[in-house]
Amino acid sequence: MQLGCMRYQWGGEVTVSTGQKNHAKQYQWLLSVTVYLLAAVLVCVLVTRLCTVNFEVVNAQQPGLTDLTEFDFDNTVAQVATESTSSITIYAGVFYTPQDFTAGNISVDGVLYDRTDGAQGDYGTLRMLLKLPSGEVYAIAAKNPSYAQRLFIDGKEYTAVGVPGDSAENAVPKTARFVEAFMPQGETTEIIFHYSNFVHADGGGLYPVDIGHVGNIVRNEQLDIIRTTAVAAALTVIMLFFFGLFLFFKSYRYLLWFSLVCACIAFRIVSPGILPILLPELSWALEIRLSYIDTCLMALSASLYIASLFPGAASKWAVRGFLAFCGGCVLFISLAPTTVFTRYPVELSLAYISFVGYLLLTVLWRFLRGTLSSALSRPERRLLLIGLLIFAALSAADIFAHQRALLLFGLPYQAVGMTVFLFVNMLALVMGFSRTEQELSAVRESEREIRETNRMLERLNRAKTDFLGNISHEMKTPLAVISNCAGTTLIQLHKNSLDENTERNLDDIQQEAVRLGRLVEQLMAVAIEKERQLTLTDTHAGTLLERAAAFCEPICRGHRNQITVECRPAHIPLRVNTDAIFQVLLNLITNANRQAHNQVIAVLARVDREHDCAVFEVTDSGKGIPPDLLPHVFERGISGNGGTGLGLAICKEIVQEHGGSMTIQSGSGGTTVCFTLPVGKENPSEE
Repeated sequence: MQLGCMRYQWGGEVTVSTGQKNHAKQYQWLLSVTVYLLAAVLVCVLVTRLCTVNFEVVNAQQPGLTDLTEFDFDNTVAQVATESTSSITIYAGVFYTPQDFTAGNISVDGVLYDRTDGAQGDYGTLRMLLKLPSGEVYAIAAKNPSYAQRLFIDGKEYTAVGVPGDSAENAVPKTARFVEAFMPQGETTEIIFHYSNFVHADGGGLYPVDIGHVGNIVRNEQLDIIRTTAVAAALTVIMLFFFGLFLFFKSYRYLLWFSLVCACIAFRIVSPGILPILLPELSWALEIRLSYIDTCLMALSASLYIASLFPGAASKWAVRGFLAFCGGCVLFISLAPTTVFTRYPVELSLAYISFVGYLLLTVLWRFLRGTLSSALSRPERRLLLIGLLIFAALSAADIFAHQRALLLFGLPYQAVGMTVFLFVNMLALVMGFSRTEQELSAVRESEREIRETNRMLERLNRAKTDFLGNISHEMKTPLAVISNCAGTTLIQLHKNSLDENTERNLDDIQQEAVRLGRLVEQLMAVAIEKERQLTLTDTHAGTLLERAAAFCEPICRGHRNQITVECRPAHIPLRVNTDAIFQVLLNLITNANRQAHNQVIAVLARVDREHDCAVFEVTDSGKGIPPDLLPHVFERGISGNGGTGLGLAICKEIVQEHGGSMTIQSGSGGTTVCFTLPVGKENPSEE
């Protein structure tokens, strides 16, 4: 039977420090994050390059006239009629037809378009002249100016967007992107827009007008639809994915809020171009209300996401106050006329961004103060915070970019920020799952080790039970013999009738006592193996030898053996577990006693100066150990005399735990067991 024990560590081990392991894990984490982000950037760059047509902004050579005769239409699309090109003339408060310009029936002087001065009024006419190479088919593409449009190119009227009118009663508002093909009819191409706005507070505006070969324009529009649809579809899939996660893990509410943020951004992306295609009968008023409400809900979802992801980052009352504010905004947008709530797009957006920024700054501040260290202790949480900061920054920039129709990689700034945050979030999710899998693997490994330990303990318990049962049975027999012989001898003493039977009874008592001693020796061996962790003490080798010889002398007397003790020099200092080393000497002397009869058992201790150790030798002149058994004598369960086979194995382990070694030599002339121990300090105190 082998019991577990605590072992002395005299020698050092070469181990990898915890700091080195953590450094390696951090390096691996940084490498994985870098590879992932580089791959994401590479994919985005490739998609952007594949889904983008080359554009070039063209300035007017004369007020209202843009010369494109030398422009490279084969490879590039011209972008005209922006705020700074002076390429368009505005006639506010009147609708002029191509025939009016041809006949000269113009009563209102035109001015160059400037969105900032408000000269466009509620309705009017926009006119621009282009010089284009003849003999080619061109196309014009843009979002309609203001909130209703009628288009004329070289006198021909094209499909209207809504119905422009000179009053709110006879105007039908609508916004959409249009594409129309045309062929120049002369040296100068005339393009006229009728516009009106009685529904929006800012007066509308003129978005960039794209002019190019029809193939390039159609390809650009198709790529724009592909790009927008792909991003919206990806957002929708991610929204459903995180919403599904929330349904299975309802305690993680940030999953729900993140899915709502994805839904809001997806709607924001599709509402300008895709939504009118999907729902052509959707009224402009409902579309603009949904757009404003979507922005409000997106800010609210983002705020709740941050508050759930970093508990305690902000006051609950602040979050509840913002929730009430957003509820009031939704109610205001739903009930107020469009000309009222559209006065405050910048103010509302700044309010949303300000609260989201407040939450993020609070997270950073509390992290720096150490109050949120646990929430940001995981790398994926820190990564999410970085992604949130990027998203908030680009959302703030989108407020101003949206007013000027500016795009980043062909998408609104906010959509780009959300895309970055999505990549970061997916990476954080994978990192979280990876950590969870590692923890589960560690738990499974621990469970396996526990099961193995339990099985081992069960085996040990059965072995201990069997061992104690055998020892009890073995001890019962000699005790019965001793009791019987002692009782018979006592009767003989009382009768004063001592004879040869009395001597035989006393001899039996002695033999059974020796047998009991061997059993006790085995029990001590097991106990010593379990309790070897006792404190080391200072002693002398001679003290241990004398103690062991005195204890074993009665046992050896049964085989008429004598014990001689020699210690060279007389004082050899040691620092050992005295009980354990005493058990080693006891076991070796009793083993020698079993092998020898009417012999001398020599016990020797000496100093090996070369190796700075004490050498102990126990020698007998018995019959020796069989050669086939000699290589295995230190293995547990190996015995040549019917014993348990634990003694020498335990002795060797004890010596090794003290930093020593044990060897054995045996032949027909006897056996010598030798073991070494480190020499202790000088002048130790006696035991």
